[in-house]
Amino acid sequence: MTMLHAASLGGLQGLVFGLATEKSGIYRPESIRAAVNRKDTKPLQYWLGALATGSATFALLYTAGYAPLDIKHLHFTPQLLGGTLLGAGLYVSGTAPETTLVQIGSGRHEGCWTLLGGLAGVATYAAVSPRVLAFLDKNMRVGTPTTAPLSSLLGLPFWAVAGAVSIGAAVAAYQMHSEDASDVSAEASVPPLRRVRWPAAVCGAIVGELHAPSLMHLGVGLGITSAFVTLTGHALKASFKNIPVYYTTFMGTRKAYWQLALDGAIIGGAFLSAYLSGTFDRNVQIAYKKLDGKVTSKRGAVRRLWYVAGGFLMLFGARLADGCTAGHLLTGLSQLAPSSLVTLGGVAAGALVASELMRGQEVVEE
Repeated sequence: MTMLHAASLGGLQGLVFGLATEKSGIYRPESIRAAVNRKDTKPLQYWLGALATGSATFALLYTAGYAPLDIKHLHFTPQLLGGTLLGAGLYVSGTAPETTLVQIGSGRHEGCWTLLGGLAGVATYAAVSPRVLAFLDKNMRVGTPTTAPLSSLLGLPFWAVAGAVSIGAAVAAYQMHSEDASDVSAEASVPPLRRVRWPAAVCGAIVGELHAPSLMHLGVGLGITSAFVTLTGHALKASFKNIPVYYTTFMGTRKAYWQLALDGAIIGGAFLSAYLSGTFDRNVQIAYKKLDGKVTSKRGAVRRLWYVAGGFLMLFGARLADGCTAGHLLTGLSQLAPSSLVTLGGVAAGALVASELMRGQEVVEE
């Protein structure tokens, strides 16, 4: 596959990813924080829907020999610590790396501030990663790196365990959707693309199916933040003669251009969805009103600093964990990766700790 073909594939996947995620509504900061505080199940419905179809996709393609597994090496301490920072940043910013792009595409200004902090987090990690990883390896190493799926460690067939995960996730998503008090049936007479919301579990299920094209053609599942490294690396290379070696593995490859196109098209897909439903115009009007009235106020400045700080923690943690919410929580868990289970534990812990520390602190734009 040529660079152009890889970028074209990423572009098509990104359009669908962005559109489906915008329709779910989980990109709103208040939704993410409410999910951590167990007041809104939509983000969990979305994730379970993606896990259900993602696990089924990996089980089918891998068992039939059409695609390999794309499991990241287990490095317990970096992935646990990185996941914790990622989870904390997710709660502070009210978004994940992929939903940051959806925020930007849908006209929510929070995404721009979060992306700014995220790129700073990438640059900082690239500068300090050799010393950080050497310190962790010397002083806090736990276990032996492995890429074996959980099914192999349990002595069970991959298809059987992945199939069980798929069924369990689908049942849980359906149950949560059935108990959700919100109702999307009011838009039943509206053409699908012009609806403001689709069921979150359905949106997640659509995203989970998107693993298949890149698995079959590039041997990789969905991922988001490697493109942030590629983008930062190219920006620094244009300005400086020497850049950290860390960037070199994320530049000039088919995977790099595929993921850059994927990320860019997520913004485009979110814009298309929001524009067709009228959400984009409302978001932009709100953003202009807030920027006009609050950008110079202390409260407005503090809120934007929260988004920047959250983005910094989130991307620094994602690079330390060698993957973000898409790379670990969507792709990794769908293929039973032990590294992703460790990262998930860190994300949950970090988000809960941040929730407790920020209790009473209102940073969401109303």
